[in-house]
Formats: sequence, structure tokens, C-alpha cells
Amino acid sequence: MQNIIDKLKNCGLETELYSEIYKIGGEQALQRFIDLAVNNIKNRFEQLKDACIKSDYAALEGAAHSIRGSAMNLGNRDLALTAEKFELLAEKKEREAFQAICELEPLVIKIKALTGFTESDHLFEILG
Repeated sequence: MQNIIDKLKNCGLETELYSEIYKIGGEQALQRFIDLAVNNIKNRFEQLKDACIKSDYAALEGAAHSIRGSAMNLGNRDLALTAEKFELLAEKKEREAFQAICELEPLVIKIKALTGFTESDHLFEILG
């Protein structure tokens, strides 16, 4: 277990919650937890892109809020703080909120690689 947790920590994730999930449900539960959060981020990022194209502040705010929550669950503070920034800009209807795609996309790409992390050590070379 500690090997997996150490690898996730080396990817820049805060892993306190991962240890607890692993203790309760093992590697399979941990992977399911991560997959659910990653899939939510992927789906909400697509919604965020669509909101930017349509200049829809409310949709952008909702998508950014959801990304922030899932990123916090994953222990990825960089993604959570960046999403929060755009959530607040959208709430205030600031035009710069629509720059969210540019700043969030590189962070989301790294997170997408977490899906199936236990199956591939190569992932940690990509993230690390």
C-alpha cells in the first residue's frame, strides 16, 4: 500500500485520505475513488469548455465549482485553486473567466492520467 501512496504523493497529491480509503477497501476501493473523481473532472471540463464557447457564466461557474470539489477530493490543490479562481470570476461575470480553458487544461491533462494508475507504473513517470 505505501508504495502506491508514495507514488501518488510524488505526483503532487495530498494523500492523507488515500491511506484511509486503502485501509477500509484496499487497492480496488482506492482506484474506484480516484476514477470517480477523475471522471467527474473530465466531464465537467468538457462542460466548462462548452460554457466558454457559449459565454455562459452560470454554466462555467457550476463546472468550475464541481472541478474544484473533485480536485480537493483528489488532493490536487493546484487544480482546486485554479478552478476556484475561475468559479469566482464567473460568479462576478468577469470576462476573464472565459480564459479558464487555457489555465485549467494542462492541470486536467495530468489528472486524466490517474485513471487506472495501479495498472501502470509508466503513469508516474508522466506525472512526476
